[in-house]
Parts: sequence; C-alpha cells; structure tokens
Amino acid sequence: MKLPAILLLAAALALALAGAAHAKYTENLTVQVFDYSLRPVEGAQAYVEYELNSVKGDIKTKPKPTDRNGNANILFSNYEEIPESTDYSFTLFVKYGDQLASASLIAGEGSNLSFSSRIYTVQVESHIAFVRVIDQKGSPLDANVTVGGATKQTGAAGSTFFALAPGNYTLRVERGDLLKNIPMDMGNSTGDITIDAVLSYYSLDVLVQDDRRNPLFAQVEVNGVAAQTGSDGRAHFGNITLDSPQVVVMHGQVIKRITPDLRASPSLDVVFDLNKPAIKDQYSTLSSSGVGTIRFFVEDTGPEASGIDSVSVSYEVAGVQNPLSVYAIGYNSFETKIPAQAPGTLVKYIITISDKEGNSVSDAGSYLVPEEGAQQQNASSPPAAQGGQPISGEGVFVGIVALAIIAYAALYYLNKRRAAVQPPIAPPQGPPAMPPQIPQ
Repeated sequence: MKLPAILLLAAALALALAGAAHAKYTENLTVQVFDYSLRPVEGAQAYVEYELNSVKGDIKTKPKPTDRNGNANILFSNYEEIPESTDYSFTLFVKYGDQLASASLIAGEGSNLSFSSRIYTVQVESHIAFVRVIDQKGSPLDANVTVGGATKQTGAAGSTFFALAPGNYTLRVERGDLLKNIPMDMGNSTGDITIDAVLSYYSLDVLVQDDRRNPLFAQVEVNGVAAQTGSDGRAHFGNITLDSPQVVVMHGQVIKRITPDLRASPSLDVVFDLNKPAIKDQYSTLSSSGVGTIRFFVEDTGPEASGIDSVSVSYEVAGVQNPLSVYAIGYNSFETKIPAQAPGTLVKYIITISDKEGNSVSDAGSYLVPEEGAQQQNASSPPAAQGGQPISGEGVFVGIVALAIIAYAALYYLNKRRAAVQPPIAPPQGPPAMPPQIPQ
C-alpha cells in the first residue's frame, strides 16, 4: 500500500528537479519607495520587466503596491533551456501618480547562486496631506476620509494623513449621513499641507405667523426632515449639516421656499400675508369739459403686511373695457383720468389693487355725463375735511343775530361801568343865609 505513494513522491521530485534545471535564475526583489525626505511612500506600484526565455521574450510581472512602510516584494524566475542565451538583465519600474521611475538591474549580480535576494530603494516626489475633521466650534470629529482611493478613519482625535503624489485630488469626508467633498491641489512646489474639514451641525427655529403676527399651523421641511408648527407657530430642527439649507414652509395652498444663512442666525421668521389690502376715500369728479377724475387711497394693514404691489384702473363705456394710466399723487394716494365722453354717457370704472403675496381687492364706481345745458353733478364727493361740516344760510343768519345781541350787551355793560365811576355833582350855590334875629 505504501509503494504507490513512494512512486508518486519520486515522480514529483523528478519533475521539480527537471523544472529547476531549466530555471537559469530566480530573483527575489524587495523594493523600498521613499520620498525626498526619506519618508516611506504607501501605494506606489512596483513591477519588473525581464526576459522569460529566448522563445517568449520579455514579460512584465504583476504590479505590487507598496505597504505603509513603503515596501513591495517581487519574486520572478527566468526559464531558459539554452544557458548561453540567458539574459540576466531586467528593469524595475515604480509608478507613483504621474511619475514613473525606473532602474536597470542584473539578476544574481555579485552572486554565483541561481537564487538571489536583494533590496532596492527608489525615491519619488511625494507630499503629506494632514487632515483634521472638526465641527464649526473646532471640536474633533470621528469620520472616514478618502483620498485617491485610500480610506482612513480619523478616530476620536479627528486627524489622519495621506502621502500623495503631485496632482489634483478630492478629499471625501463622511460621517453618518453627512458627506463633504473638498478639492485639493498638491503641486510640485506645494509641499506638505494641512486641511481642516469642517462638518457643521446647526439648529434652526422656524416661526410661522400671519401679517398681523398671529401664529399659524404650518408644515415645515428642512433638508427632507418635516415637522409641524405648534400652537405658538414654532418648529425646531437640530443637527442640520448645511450652512444654508433649503427650508420649505406650506400653509394651506401657499408654499414658501427660503434659504437662510445659519451662520448668521439660528432662527427664521416666515410670514404669510392672509389679509387683503383696502381701497379708501375713493371719489370721482367731472370737469366742465367732461373729463372724469378718479382719486383714491390704498393701504395694506398689518405690522407684517407684504405691501401694495400693483394698482390698476379701467373704465367701461357701452360694454367696452379700457385700461387707464394711474399716477401717484402722495403716499399711497393715486389719481387717474377718464377721457371726456358724449353727454348722457354712463361711465363705469373699477379699481383693483394687489399686495405682494397676491391678495387683491376691487372697488367700482360710475357717473353720468350730463346733457348739454343741464347742471353738472359729481358721481361722488371727496371726503369731508377734518374739523366740521359746511355751514348753511340759516346758520349764518342765526350767527349774525347772536353777534348783534352780544355787541349790544357789551355796550350796555360798558356804559354802566362808566356811570359808576363818575364823581357826585355839587348843588348850585345861592346868597349866604342871614343869621336868625334875637328879639329885643
């Protein structure tokens, strides 16, 4: 039972010896790649081009990447049946970025053995990119960082580094669902660089209210995360990873899209103008030539109102609408003129205003152009001036009578006063009286 096993072992040994007889040399080459500061370079590709034999000619080995110590091991053998035709020379290539370094070597050089082992050192241009991942407050973050196909984890310290050949790269930083790409330029003269990858985490408070500052129930969405405002009209969002997120606020059928800058403020006020503007003090006058003048005042009330956006007036004669030019004559006061029409024409007009959120309101009026010879009358009158109403003719008469009575009373009073202050008048003087006679 043991004989077949012994025969098989002998056959295998014979085949190995036969193969070894044809192998003229075997080279075990360890390639060490360093930069010009003698720091090991990881990720360089090393391969060898050599003659397999005189029949098949030159071949290349499979590229081997250098490890973190800058080392790559290449093992290759020549199979030449004609010893005199053996070519012991080969070429080592090291590719790193856009660089391709090469060296011409001789197999078994300095040794008579068919198997040789050596170490060969190659220097290439390489720089270190030191990467630090932090939040907007400068605190280190644990994240995955990828550059040029190599991925490293920063750990609790938030730092890592990459040895890179000259060129342009994209630094990819990932943490949870947060992704940030940072372009890097590693030129020949750049040297080592340090990059701070800032992953920002913000909070945002959204206040939704109407134009009179009443809180509103609304649907708020920030970067795909939705929330409903409470009775106070507020919604809170945390862990926002963008400096300027897209905020969508929906109330009823109205949708607003805002892009706030969270670096400037962590709060956002959103106003929906729900109340219509108003047309006030509207009146028309008609000149002797038949030209109609329309005047009115507009306002959009509310402390957070969006304001008046458009004002338009048109008039209608015999069913035909005609637009008019409107002119501002003061703060929110407007005027327009309707061309003169034929006597007896009924002129209708309509005023329409809109605020900046599309709320609109209209007010209509009309007047009749009088027939020739008839007294002209306005369709409406201007608002009364502040401070009183016009005085009638009867009121004027009553006022005059009252003034007369007051004047008479004043004269009588003055005369009485004058009489009270005059001195008394002495009686007229006669001849002196005789003294009485005493009887004798």
